[in-house]
Amino acid sequence: MSDRDWRDHLTSPSVLVEVLRRHGVTLQHRLGQNFLVDGNILGKIVDAARLEPTDGVVEVGAGLGTLTRVLGRRAAWVLAVELDSRLVSVLRETVSDLPAVVVHQGDALTLDWKQVLADARVRAGPGGRVVLMGNLPFYLTSPLLYRWLGEGGDWDTMVVTLQKEAAERLVAPPGGGAYGGLTVLAVVQGEVSLVAKVAPSCFYPRPRVWSAVVRLERHSSVRELGPLRELLRAAFGQRRKMLLNALVAGGLAADREEAARWLQRAGIDPSCRAEQLWPRDFVTLLATKRGAEK
Repeated sequence: MSDRDWRDHLTSPSVLVEVLRRHGVTLQHRLGQNFLVDGNILGKIVDAARLEPTDGVVEVGAGLGTLTRVLGRRAAWVLAVELDSRLVSVLRETVSDLPAVVVHQGDALTLDWKQVLADARVRAGPGGRVVLMGNLPFYLTSPLLYRWLGEGGDWDTMVVTLQKEAAERLVAPPGGGAYGGLTVLAVVQGEVSLVAKVAPSCFYPRPRVWSAVVRLERHSSVRELGPLRELLRAAFGQRRKMLLNALVAGGLAADREEAARWLQRAGIDPSCRAEQLWPRDFVTLLATKRGAEK
């Protein structure tokens, strides 16, 4: 294939293998390096983002640039973040014909996300959105999502591919083990939906587990996420305890009597557990405590 051809055929396993061989890259399992080789799923990911020519995109784990190339043709600006320096050299070659794409070698967990998102907002066109995207390896999923969802950064839409287990946590209803603080942080800020389940055969090399694509359209932002995170940490930190005991153990109430009064004012049964509350109940609980403190 010509140089132009191979860059547009990275969902072909044979092309992907040849590119890796040509660059002398051996994949590292610890970094979750499993690359998408299914054009249908790639299309669903891109469609879920609903990109406009004015949008600014930040893609984490850009890898060889399979998704990056599509983003670079549809958005005003794309920051492609990749940790592995060996893949960065391939990525720069892959997107060299796309002026909208900027490649950044770095660790997503150590980035100054407020600055990154502010830059994306500036780079987006008038009225454009800031969109977060990426195929997140398991080790990165929870800490990165807590940063995106728990620090109030300036973004509008998130479309990410996660291990199916992690994706189910984001869309879980109350009452089950998958429901937790991350679920609440997502739901109170927007509409979360499961876009597609992704079989291991859609990746090279094949992972041992299924994945899923999740979309979050942010329609509102709880302005003070710090207190909400603190409440969720206490509530779900000891999820087998009754909520009033968890609040005391988490240092948010001086004793059981204070916790019980707080919960009762919010219309919540003090004997319930955190997993029984709907996301809006935590917002109400926080507002009730603030009202009592004034």
